[in-house]
Amino acid sequence: MLAKVVNGPGRLLAEYELYLLAARRPELRGSTRHWLEAIAAYGRRYTDDPVRVRALKGVIDGLLLQGLLTDTPPTAAEFEAVLRHVLLRLRAPAPSASATGRGPPSVPPRDGP
Repeated sequence: MLAKVVNGPGRLLAEYELYLLAARRPELRGSTRHWLEAIAAYGRRYTDDPVRVRALKGVIDGLLLQGLLTDTPPTAAEFEAVLRHVLLRLRAPAPSASATGRGPPSVPPRDGP
């Protein structure tokens, strides 16, 4: 996700433009619901707390928007630290391969169903 902001925000910008249009035109909300459900499904891999999952949806959108709106988007390490805090309430570890942009976030899935 973060790579979209750093490497060329065109598609991400179009997605947020769709968000705004969907706020006014309910027939466009299917795509936005799909995006939010994808984030929720990701979050449920790590927690069954619905409040954390809802917070995750807001946090991811907020970080991606900040990446579009600022000259210095969040780094992969910053993004990972926030995800860890929201999902696991853990402090971010020392930079890993994912923090350097060479791999996915290293947040382990939760145990159980």
